[in-house]
This record gives sequence, C-alpha cells and structure tokens, in this order.
Amino acid sequence: MSTKKSSKQPVAIAMSGGVDSLTTALLLKQQGVDIWGIHIIVGVPPEKERHPDSFSLELEKTRKVLKKIEQSLEIEIKIVDLRDVFYKLIIKPFVNLYLQGFTPNPCIPCNAKIKFGMLLHKSLELGAKALATGHYARVKWDAVTERWQLLRGADRGKEQSYFLYQLTQEQLKHVIFPLGEKFKREVYEYVEKKKLSGIISRESHEICFIPDNDYRGFIKKMAKIEDIPGEMIDKNGTVLGKHRGIFRYTIGQRRGIGIPSSEPYYVIGIYPKTNRVEIGRKEDLYGRKLVASNLNWVSIAPPCSPFKASVQIRYRHRAAAATIELIEENKALIEFKKPQKAITPGQFAVIYDDDLLLGGGQITEVIR
Repeated sequence: MSTKKSSKQPVAIAMSGGVDSLTTALLLKQQGVDIWGIHIIVGVPPEKERHPDSFSLELEKTRKVLKKIEQSLEIEIKIVDLRDVFYKLIIKPFVNLYLQGFTPNPCIPCNAKIKFGMLLHKSLELGAKALATGHYARVKWDAVTERWQLLRGADRGKEQSYFLYQLTQEQLKHVIFPLGEKFKREVYEYVEKKKLSGIISRESHEICFIPDNDYRGFIKKMAKIEDIPGEMIDKNGTVLGKHRGIFRYTIGQRRGIGIPSSEPYYVIGIYPKTNRVEIGRKEDLYGRKLVASNLNWVSIAPPCSPFKASVQIRYRHRAAAATIELIEENKALIEFKKPQKAITPGQFAVIYDDDLLLGGGQITEVIR
C-alpha cells in the first residue's frame, strides 16, 4: 500500500449515517487511524424541491443520526451542502438525457464528480490525506504497470466497482475502501457486536434525489414540461398507437405501453428526433453490438488493438464475454459473444478481466 494511505495520516470518512460508512469509520479507528467524518447534503436546491417539508424532515433525521455517531465514536463530522453544484453536475444532465431518449444512471457521474470529486477535494483541502468510503470495492497499486487498479469487492452480491469506473488515477490514489474484503453480513454483525445498530439510518435503494421513485413526475417538474405525445410504432414502422412522451419509457419496459395484444409488447427503441417509441416482442430485446463513448481506462492504459474481456451493461447484469475494439480515440465498438437482453442507451458498459475493472464508457448506440 502506498505511503500516501498510511494509517499514521489523517483520513476523512464519507459519512452517510448508514451501516457501511459507520463500519468504515469503526474499522479505521480500531486500526489507530486519525479520522474525522464529512457528510454532504445533495439533492435538489431548496427553491426547486418538490417536497420541501419531506426533505427537511429527512435532513433533520440524518443530522440527529450523525450527532449520535459523533458522540459514540468521539469524532467530528463536518457537513457540507453541495445541492447547488449537485443540481448543475448531476440532476440537469440526468433530466436532459431522459428527454433525449436515454436512460441514465446518475450514481456513476455522482461518484466521479461529487463523492470523489467535490467531496474528496474538500477533504484534502481540510487536511485529510485520503477519503475512506463504505463502497464494496477494492483498490491496489500495481508496481508493474505503475497504476492504481480497481477491483470488484469480495461480496459479489453487494460489490460496487461498476459505479466507480469513471474514477481517475489521481482520485484512486487518495481513496480507501475498508469494506472491499468484507461481506455485508459481516458488516451488520460487526455493528451489532459494537451495540451501535440502533443509531444508523435505514438503507435507501432509490435514487437519492427521487426518494418517491416517481421519475416521470420529477422530470416534468425539473424540465417544466407537460406530456409530449408521439407515435408508437412496431419494428416495421407501422403506427400502432400513441405515447405520452419519450421520457416515460426505457428499453425493455413492458408496463404502461397501452397497446392491446395477445402477447406482451416491450419497448425496443426510443427515437427523440421523430418523437417515436418502438415496441416489439421479447425476442426483439436482444442484441450483440453497442457503441460506448466517453471512455475511461482505469486499471490499464488505453488499448491499441481489439481484445476480449467481460462487459457489464448495467449494475445487476452478469458480465458477458465480448470483444472490444477502439473505433475512435474515445469510442469503442463492443460485440458480445452471445446476444444480451435490453442493451440500453444512457447506461454504462463496464469492462472487466475477471475481478479487475479495466475501464468503460456510456452506451450511446445499439447496433442490431
């Protein structure tokens, strides 16, 4: 491990109030590391908040949890409000991409620009030498390639390396993932043993800035738009009916199509230029080729020739064998050995060699 991550130097802990960040702090403190916490407030700026009373209530709950953690661990937790910059860097692009027919995953740019961007920068500015988080992933220095390498966490059911593929070498140099070798059940057991399980916040599985999971309502509010009807077509271009706005649909969607049929229809294409949504049968969802753009190479230098690896096209997707070929400096053609279901523009294709995360890019085109 690099001396830049020495246990003798102060480390900031990204504190959410949940079990993972609490365990991260406990483990490092147990090792004798000088730690302090930092919590960021993210989401919609107050003047744009759809449910201001609800947000204020949740924020107050979080503050109380953080105060209990401060007292129990005898550490200071600094609170930084990043809602304005979060809106600019994460929410606005998220809304714009939906309006363009993509289905974005905001957690990936949030990690790169907010958690390991603004938060890491603030932590270093305040005197920390590294930022530790509760991510289930691993990072190590490779002396041969002279690069920081990012690897899957030991707990395959919880591992989160997929969300971290946009991190740079400079960012990886300053991060610590104490839970990388841990399993989630161990984390719960550890906190129980410390008799601290009663002070943590419950885990949330929704996008943090859309707690009610109403994507469509959120997009309409942020973009200040109403429904924008258009044609719903089959793969031959035949008009089958009307839709209420392309931002209401994603590839693979079955519910809410509203076209009577003896067999279920699925969304298989979204075309913002013509404001059309294409629907088809389940077998029409499968494809073998995609184009990934805005590439970031993490554990390796940019490759010079085509190579074989495993590619994961969304968080819960099982990485599948594929060939990756650079077609432009920042763009790759990825061809799977076997057809994959619901390859979705806006999501991210992340490339692995077993546990080692090589790099990835955003899916901008699906080639049928």
